[in-house]
Amino acid sequence: VNEDDEIYDGEIRIARIESCVGYDAWEDKYCKQNFVNRDEYTALKVKLRPSESRIVIVSTNRFETSGEYLLETLENKEVSVEVEDKWRLSTCKAIDYPKFGQASDIEGFFDFGEKNKKFSGFLAYDNAFSLSASDMKNKIYVIIPDAGEDVELFINSRSAGIQVLPPFIYDVTDLLVEGRNEIRVEVATTLEREQGVNKKNQAPIGIWSAVEVIKVNS
Repeated sequence: VNEDDEIYDGEIRIARIESCVGYDAWEDKYCKQNFVNRDEYTALKVKLRPSESRIVIVSTNRFETSGEYLLETLENKEVSVEVEDKWRLSTCKAIDYPKFGQASDIEGFFDFGEKNKKFSGFLAYDNAFSLSASDMKNKIYVIIPDAGEDVELFINSRSAGIQVLPPFIYDVTDLLVEGRNEIRVEVATTLEREQGVNKKNQAPIGIWSAVEVIKVNS
């Protein structure tokens, strides 16, 4: 577990092994785990976001790994997919969920807490994008570099899951259709603003970075 507030990029030394695979407990799937065998030990190469954990299954026998470490997959292979228009923002209090108010256009992403210092509840961001038949042959990801606090992504009204650590990275390939696709990002906030606590050190809320739809060429 990376208990620091910065990304950890380094290695962990363990007794010498022949093979290993990472396990993403949140997504319930295997991922590639890079390692290097040296004379007396094995070095596991890890890159962990703050508070991120890694489970590694090791073996003294060689076995095949399934999947790939997502950040490595995306590195230097990104092609942007343009969204349809301006993002639309709507809000609702937690007790009223999922009854959001009327959506309005926004010019860009910003810390919603600066606009409404006492808001707590949910913020929903809506847009759409289109994919051609050739686009459908690629992996499509949605990446939100930073948001607060918890994020749930919907594609065509189907949930792609809840994530709690930035950057928020979703593989949405299986949720897409050829043509127009609707995208919705819901961000939940805590009650600290409504309760008036921690006034001098309140974290930003909503999405204040970007929402990127990208395709990774197969």
